[in-house]
Amino acid sequence: MKYTGQALVYRGYGDPEEVLRLEERTISDIAPNQVLVKRLASVIHPSDFGKIRGTYERLSQLPAVAGREGIGEICEVGKAVENLKCGAHVRIPEDVGTWQDYCVLDENDVICVPAGLSIETAAQTFINPPTALRLLNDFVPLRSGDWVVQNAANSCVGRCVIQLAKVYGYKTINVVRDVAQAQSLMAMGANCVIRQDALKSIRNFTDGALPVLALNSVGGESALELIKALADNGTMVTFGAMTSDKVRFPTRELIFKNIQLRGFWMDRWIRLRPKLEYNACLWQIFSLLQSKKLVLPCAETYPLSQWQTALEKSQQSNLNGKILFV
Repeated sequence: MKYTGQALVYRGYGDPEEVLRLEERTISDIAPNQVLVKRLASVIHPSDFGKIRGTYERLSQLPAVAGREGIGEICEVGKAVENLKCGAHVRIPEDVGTWQDYCVLDENDVICVPAGLSIETAAQTFINPPTALRLLNDFVPLRSGDWVVQNAANSCVGRCVIQLAKVYGYKTINVVRDVAQAQSLMAMGANCVIRQDALKSIRNFTDGALPVLALNSVGGESALELIKALADNGTMVTFGAMTSDKVRFPTRELIFKNIQLRGFWMDRWIRLRPKLEYNACLWQIFSLLQSKKLVLPCAETYPLSQWQTALEKSQQSNLNGKILFV
């Protein structure tokens, strides 16, 4: 059977509005060990812009279909495929590109999503929630009641950290640019929502305790203030850089407080771990989503044909959730 759909393709690096093209693509045959997948929903991430501009650490071979995360439905199964059926919802891998209507996957690359999750939720499960899970589990042996401080708390990872910390019994101090966001973050389990300048009096919000883990995705002065707020022997993990500002070397904190500075990149974690370990991480996320202990809001949805509007909307601040192509 022949399938024709659209794909957002870039043949050179540059600003998305200049290099992206909406192209028509036709798929007519699949190999015996392959499945054909129809896209249901795909996410727009800041890192998508980095890949298109050529500034991200791991780039796709050109020409490339844009998009790092999404979910689709199997609509055709190769003759040799035994354990997958039409109608199953599956991850669309980053290497294939998620901003396209149809793609072909090898059977061994398929990760199924449990039935019952909305497509808007399922599309967002593969990058940000696992990142939050690893940040809380892999760097500091946190105990119930420990404090964690993070900047960019209204980001998708930040919201996941808040919800997962509540599940595990940790307390969170959440730094935001606009405290008008406080109500929504407190509703999902945040213990404290403050502006950056309030970090200097952090003990006033924690009954005298100091956080043992800081999560930084901003950089610059914001990162430095997180470091200063940490307890002795605390750890700051950097996993993003929303600003281009450099982080000054915090000599005093490293010497006198024995602070550790670490880095984390989910892509690297996935490549260095066995596939079964990544799958186990995802199933933890699926379980939390099914029990409603973790919620991934969707702000708005657009068809691929409105990609310029969708990309512009995704860069607005204070969005309550991700922008998706559906």
